[in-house]
Amino acid sequence: MKRNSSLATMVFGVVGLVGTMVAGLTTMGCGGPTANVTPVTPANYSYSMPAASERNGVALAVLQPTFEGFSDAPNPAAGTNGYDDGLRALRNATATGTYELLTNKGFTLSGPYTDLATMTFPEKRNVTLVVQAEFHVQWNTHPVQVSTSGWNGRSACQLEVAATGNVTLFAVEPLSQQRMWNRRIDLTVPGATTEQIQNDVWCVGGHDGNPPASLANAFVRANEAVYQQAMAGMDRYVSAEEFQSLARDVEHLRAQTNFGGR
Repeated sequence: MKRNSSLATMVFGVVGLVGTMVAGLTTMGCGGPTANVTPVTPANYSYSMPAASERNGVALAVLQPTFEGFSDAPNPAAGTNGYDDGLRALRNATATGTYELLTNKGFTLSGPYTDLATMTFPEKRNVTLVVQAEFHVQWNTHPVQVSTSGWNGRSACQLEVAATGNVTLFAVEPLSQQRMWNRRIDLTVPGATTEQIQNDVWCVGGHDGNPPASLANAFVRANEAVYQQAMAGMDRYVSAEEFQSLARDVEHLRAQTNFGGR
């Protein structure tokens, strides 16, 4: 996942995208500091799945999606890394959604596996292909509806979060690791906006270590839209007929290379 360091791009390293926001963020008003307690709405990762089809005779394994720049490795310096928590939730929802989508399309599924290395030889041999999605996405935030308000002339605005990039969906023959099929799903997520805030840093295009609590909700909404577009692309591109043809290619590949252990 690319994280642009420009002032117009949100580097969301500490605040939680899902879960409970720490209620220690404060804003200064004429009555002194007041706690910002905007609740974070849980993400709703849902997609209208196609009706279940008859089994098509193709066995697939699903791998967890990958996100450019994201790792599950602990990062003590980052503390509570809510940005990564949000990506982890999106990743897990996409893995679950992919499994359900492919099952409904008539495939026989196993997984989701963390990666190809976690599959045993028999597990690889007993499927035709493994399917995985690679996310290459940038989340950008910028102020809109900027004005000055109040007796102290503080900046007021809404923050808009948008996502752009693409998802590469690919299928690999697991024994030879030969890529057999791939499709690119372009993502253009319209901006999700926060409620109006007063903030002399964020409202002029900057950012600091204390993002407004309502920004977490905007990121949740943007992530939901990324999920919807990714799932719609998978639904559009994956067909039983094409994968049945790929299964014949895989059978030929294994016969030519002696992969398959039979």
